[in-house]
Amino acid sequence: MNKTFVAQVCGNCFVDINRQYFLLSLVWPNPDFQPGQFVRLDSLIPKKIMMRPFSVFEIGNDWITLLIKVVGENTREYSRLEMHDNIMVSGPYGKPLAFDEKVENYILVGGGSGIGALGFPAKHLKNTRKNVKVILGFHHKDEKALAGFFKNWGIPVECIAEKEDEDRCGPATLILEEKLKKDCGRSTIIACGPRAMLKCVSDLAQKNGNKCIIGWEETMACGTGTCKGCAVFHKGKARLTCKDGPFFEAGNLNIQIIPPAPPLKASKQTNYPFRTVLHGQSGTKLELDYPILTGSGCFDIESDEDHETLLECIGGIVEKGSSLKPKEGNPAPRICETPYGMINSIGLQNTGSDGLVKTKLPMLRKFKKPVIANIFGSEKKEFIQIAKRIRNTDIAAVELNVSCPNVKKGGMLFGYDPSILFEIGSAVRTILADKFLIMKLPPGATNTNQAISAFYDAGGDAVSLINTLPGMEIDVETRRPKVANNFGGMSGQFLRPYSTKLIYQACTSLPFKINVIGGGGVCNGNDALQHFLAGALVVFVGTEL
Repeated sequence: MNKTFVAQVCGNCFVDINRQYFLLSLVWPNPDFQPGQFVRLDSLIPKKIMMRPFSVFEIGNDWITLLIKVVGENTREYSRLEMHDNIMVSGPYGKPLAFDEKVENYILVGGGSGIGALGFPAKHLKNTRKNVKVILGFHHKDEKALAGFFKNWGIPVECIAEKEDEDRCGPATLILEEKLKKDCGRSTIIACGPRAMLKCVSDLAQKNGNKCIIGWEETMACGTGTCKGCAVFHKGKARLTCKDGPFFEAGNLNIQIIPPAPPLKASKQTNYPFRTVLHGQSGTKLELDYPILTGSGCFDIESDEDHETLLECIGGIVEKGSSLKPKEGNPAPRICETPYGMINSIGLQNTGSDGLVKTKLPMLRKFKKPVIANIFGSEKKEFIQIAKRIRNTDIAAVELNVSCPNVKKGGMLFGYDPSILFEIGSAVRTILADKFLIMKLPPGATNTNQAISAFYDAGGDAVSLINTLPGMEIDVETRRPKVANNFGGMSGQFLRPYSTKLIYQACTSLPFKINVIGGGGVCNGNDALQHFLAGALVVFVGTEL
């Protein structure tokens, strides 16, 4: 029966020179664990919501120890815990390892973070007078210090590193292969580590007639088998790592290996190695020194004095949305926070198309960056009138904001009607024949591909995905909405998985190629890279600004 409680740290120290592995000890009264079981630790990163599973490495009368490898944000934070710090823990989880009493010989093979799963089983087998040998594989020779734990328990250990080893280099399976040639199938193999290693161990065991048990590492949500999220396929059926594992017989385990990505080719050095050029349909193009734009509404000329350095690595400036005539916007309050984001209900306050041309454009020129005008209207003719107003300016591109209500259609957003999009796109294209034309779609449209196709047929050059999602926050103390207009547009990092999906669909499911500008939840380099890998050629940054 697992329990959840706040445990106190009673020890934490790195155990290798490169500070990649550390031992975390927690006070755990009367730990009722068996070899092969694991615990879950509360995430120390606020934006991470799932507890993290770790195998028990060793137990005492009132403590447990975990051997953890630093592989990400959370494990780095766990390594920084100090004596007497507290952390939420839960366990034990998983089925204990079922040892066959008739088997006398065991070979334990570990690599990477999987080494932490072998300590408890190895010590148990030694204490029950079984013949145990351990093989450990590392990336670097400096990590071999971990072998000391097994040696202190009187267990023979052989180590091998893939890099920078004066003895011999290679994977742990190199040593295993040599041993199995002489073993004649007598030993049971227990292995935990990277998928590629496990696949090789499984194949070697099958070839030499050895029984093999694989320790499976998988992302978990509930840890109790409720969510069915940590599935592994065994004998053609979905098994759950948290309930049926984490150890499985290897023979019928489907070990899928994700092939490594091909190496990136170095580009020729230029003054602007990130230079990006988007080519339109009829000779128009948008040239950017960097593939990063400001999101419309999130950077305006009023902020330039304090944030001039912000634009050093920006490719272009997308101006705040401009309507035909000035707008004062929605009543206050207009913004509120949400988890990992915000809601805004500004109401598109702006100085109008005249203010853009006469006041803002002259001020923006000092940045020497391409300016992209974001324009919107409440009916088709307003888009046309604004286009005529900016036709003879040095604006580099125009972004049509079609996430606004169409008063002629009872308030339905322009972006939800492909036929209207075609009409607006065609009309603006005719007027702005030499301008690069972008459409910024609302994310809630059910016919996104039809909308993009209509805009493309109208002569559009690029699509910008995505605008904000509609949302609402209520103050439970006042029992009133947190923004005066009740609803607003949600933005922030929580939006990034959704925007990545829409970008990927636009880049892979259309019968033609259109430039895609990605945005929505881009808060760091990782977010931007995911958009690029999904197919976007340029990204825009909004809320993070």
